[in-house]
Amino acid sequence: MTALTVSALLAWALFAFGGTYLWGAAATAAGAAMLLVVSRRAVRPAPDLRALNVLLLAALAVAAFQTVRLPSAVVRVLSPQREAFAAVTSLEGASGALPLSIAPADSFQALIVFGSAVAVFWSALGVFQFGGIRTVARSVAFLGLAAAVLGILQDASRTRLIYWWWPPLSEGPPGFGPFINRNHYAAWTVMALALSVGYLAARTHARDEMDRFRSFSARLRRRLDLRTVWLLLAIAAMILGAVLSLSRSGMAGGVAAIVAARMVVAVRRHPWRRWSWIGAASVLVLAIVWTGPSALMNRWQAVDIGQEGRSIIWRDTRPIVRDFWLTGTGVGTYGAAMTVYQRSDRDSVHFNQAHNHYLQVLVEGGVLLWALCAAAAFVFVRAARQRLHGDHTGMLWLRVGAAAGLAGLAVSSLWETAARMPANALLAAVAAAIVLHDAHAPRPSTPDHEDR
Repeated sequence: MTALTVSALLAWALFAFGGTYLWGAAATAAGAAMLLVVSRRAVRPAPDLRALNVLLLAALAVAAFQTVRLPSAVVRVLSPQREAFAAVTSLEGASGALPLSIAPADSFQALIVFGSAVAVFWSALGVFQFGGIRTVARSVAFLGLAAAVLGILQDASRTRLIYWWWPPLSEGPPGFGPFINRNHYAAWTVMALALSVGYLAARTHARDEMDRFRSFSARLRRRLDLRTVWLLLAIAAMILGAVLSLSRSGMAGGVAAIVAARMVVAVRRHPWRRWSWIGAASVLVLAIVWTGPSALMNRWQAVDIGQEGRSIIWRDTRPIVRDFWLTGTGVGTYGAAMTVYQRSDRDSVHFNQAHNHYLQVLVEGGVLLWALCAAAAFVFVRAARQRLHGDHTGMLWLRVGAAAGLAGLAVSSLWETAARMPANALLAAVAAAIVLHDAHAPRPSTPDHEDR
């Protein structure tokens, strides 16, 4: 039942415009808190994950501390430019108690997204000890199919309205599917697609073990059951949706996910790999034909322009890093900082994101928060390697799919900040829990564990 709750939370975050708006993020946070309460008995972190949990708690504490009003003497030590920024913007007095965050309301919204992702990670990590991973993987595949179909239909109708009635934000790339930004959709789809392929591979692995001595025709009939057919349909739709979104960062993330999966399973020879490559290549060719080679070429020819624009953004970002190097401007405040620091095209466009998630974390959290996040990432990768190399069951393929999706998100974050969206943050948290879940934990006597 808790696995279904995880799936429901992912569905809400996805179709509520990716959780972009405050009401969507707040509802997602409430759901994440309820999930943590419901699964509290299952939350028993493995000993090797204690360092990761401590780092996540420390990062949350630092982000929350940024919203606390502090005496002027303390603010001058931790963030010498904070009072000067307040004086320039005239948002508040330059003297007296001030928070380290230059926009506490924006920091609060970013904090609840961050807290929601951590809560879902902890909850899912505990729940998956006792099963439900396949249930969540099937749900993600179904959500990916629904989001892809929605995006394909919207693209065919040539509308910029989400659900054909909701106007997206005026700035930035056009929306796709339930997202107001096609790059955010592509990042979510890369993770969902990788997990769905991993689930399909896990099913194939289980069938191979049972059908080892059956004929080829008998094995083929058993494999092409109803669930496999709709999984293949979902995978094909997600590939088509990712191509139609024309997101360059998403395509780069997709390539990174494929490379990561190949690196992990390089020593695992399995028949499904050859056929999966043939199937993926066939669907990709059909997607390119559907989209039109000219549209793709026009999009990729704009790479130089897009990179030039990002270079300008990164150049204007450097002074913020210099002035707020220790504690940052506050999580979620990059757009507010750019109201003062932006020097390029101020009359035509406002830089509301750094187009590099790692740079944006450095701006908003300073060296302190950036170092905590980097340490958490290092600990996660180390634990993930141990889990992947130590798993010799069919669940390995689900771990590989989840890890590949996270690798794709990490690469796409070099050009985008899609991980800020609640839908992407929650799916990444669930994928991380799938990679790190302890398969050797004691199981209850209920039949729920049969669906691991």
